[in-house]
Amino acid sequence: MSSLKKLSYFVFCVVLASCAVTKQTIAETSLIYDVDYFKSLTTDESWLTSERSSISFNKGEAKNCKNYLELSKNSLIEESSKNFLIKSEYLECEVLTLVKNSHAKTVDYKSAAELRSDFGTTLSQRLDITSFNSSLGQITSDEKNTLATLFPNAITQDSNNLTIETNSRYFNLRLVAKTYLNNNQQEDWIVIVTDEILDGTYRNFDTIIINDPGTSEQSLLTAISFSDIQNN
Repeated sequence: MSSLKKLSYFVFCVVLASCAVTKQTIAETSLIYDVDYFKSLTTDESWLTSERSSISFNKGEAKNCKNYLELSKNSLIEESSKNFLIKSEYLECEVLTLVKNSHAKTVDYKSAAELRSDFGTTLSQRLDITSFNSSLGQITSDEKNTLATLFPNAITQDSNNLTIETNSRYFNLRLVAKTYLNNNQQEDWIVIVTDEILDGTYRNFDTIIINDPGTSEQSLLTAISFSDIQNN
């Protein structure tokens, strides 16, 4: 092999190896879009035992993430306005647990401003609202089961938030992390749901997982709640 061919072959191998490393790195990194969650993940595990407002389950009471995660495996949060409001403090527990249990080996923080704007299109046009519990389930039909079909003129997007706000309703989807939770190289999204009926007492918070949102743009996406994962 001539010196020129040897050099070309060497350069090709270096480039190929570099691409392989880059691909592997991307596939092994969780991206966090909430700076507080990122700090909790990368400092210590005090978030597990830090005291929070007491939340009642039908089999006990939790005052920190560790208790909350243990109880949520075989118990349900008692239904009360106070409990559902307090649950918002424990969403961090759910998100951090999902990221820590993912296949990703590293964690990185990304500003929500760096998100591609099409994330909102994906959530509004392709997420099947009937696939997880929310107050919107009462107004869906076979023809109207996405935010885009239910509220075509009431959707706003701001960084990592997709919001529906009317005189009687506030519904928000906040993308807080991208990671790898199932056995493929497609990223999965972790989204926090805030669901409120403004002229009533209903208020609910949830963490949902959307697997493989980067697949076929023609298919609807389904979500699974963190509580459903815990109870399975």
